Amino acid sequence: MRDALEAVLASPFFVLRLEREPDNVDPGETYRLEGPELASRLSFFLWGTPPDAELLRVAESGDLNDPRQLEQQARRMLADPRAEALGNRFAFQWLRLQDIYKVRPDPNFFPNFDETLADAMTTETSLFFNHLVQQDLDALELFEADYTFVNERLATHYGMQGVAGDHFRRVPYTDERSRRAAGPRQRAGPHVAGKPDVTRPARQMGDGSAHGDATTATATGHPGSGRHRGHQWKGSV
Repeated sequence: MRDALEAVLASPFFVLRLEREPDNVDPGETYRLEGPELASRLSFFLWGTPPDAELLRVAESGDLNDPRQLEQQARRMLADPRAEALGNRFAFQWLRLQDIYKVRPDPNFFPNFDETLADAMTTETSLFFNHLVQQDLDALELFEADYTFVNERLATHYGMQGVAGDHFRRVPYTDERSRRAAGPRQRAGPHVAGKPDVTRPARQMGDGSAHGDATTATATGHPGSGRHRGHQWKGSV
């Protein structure tokens, strides 16, 4: 059992999400992802999970290579509650929300700051990001929005009135002081009663990788690579 476990943990297939390279590409050459590889890239980015049966069916038929089918599937997936992974995973990494737990304000000036308040701030940001995606809003909304999503604890911290309970809800800014407090720093999106408000999905999306767009990859050409490319950690974006 120990030898088997060591083999699993040492395998790159356990650590990385690998994409098979075509046989006719040179090292460093950009090539288009197709079929199951494209479905996997799309699903792990939008849902943080492997492709579902419908996406695999479309990918294996070759229809996913059609830009119209690709957009249709992306919109279907964005309307699914599993797309909340964008806020919980992509936005968390993109905006470096983990850094908020490294903040230790002077307790003489901020005696009420603790991890519960930090949790509320990260939830706020995740919800606001999902709101942008689900409502198909411009990214500038991050800076220009006149509302945010808070519970009682966070609203009190921002100086907002009339918010009670742990439930997060959309609240407009009522004065400049609370607007500056929440500021264009971190906002969040729609999570009313724990369920996202889904209407129109976003028009555009990235693949979360550092190489090209969601439909392309770059050949590695590394010795012993097995003609695979695995630049992404499993579950990362």
